[in-house]
Amino acid sequence: MTTRAPLTVLELGTFLGYSSIRIIRALPPDGKLITIEKDPKSAEAARKIITASGVDMSKVEILVGTSSEMFSTVVKLHGRKPFDMIFMDHWKDEYEPDLKRMEKLNFVAPGTVVLADNVIVPGAPKLLEYFGYKIP
Repeated sequence: MTTRAPLTVLELGTFLGYSSIRIIRALPPDGKLITIEKDPKSAEAARKIITASGVDMSKVEILVGTSSEMFSTVVKLHGRKPFDMIFMDHWKDEYEPDLKRMEKLNFVAPGTVVLADNVIVPGAPKLLEYFGYKIP
């Protein structure tokens, strides 16, 4: 993050907020993170943990629901424009369809850094195929 210095970040899969905290701390003063968590209990725990971490809560929007359900809210908050960085760490079978949805919404453009966690184990084979990688 320090090399690219993203101003806008979309995170899919908040869980308990560890990555969110790391992202918020690396954002510039006017940076913004929108994070989506499917599970309401995890989202509430994440909100408490992120708040307790002492980061600037004005830099983060925590949305609760599936990513595909929340993309319309992301459009309201961010518009149909690219994010500087997208971090996918949610349901692995949703990586590829969500990336395609984000491309249609113009969240992804040349220069957008897309990071996807755990693509080998437990695996996101459809995403790897979409990027042209051969699965061993």
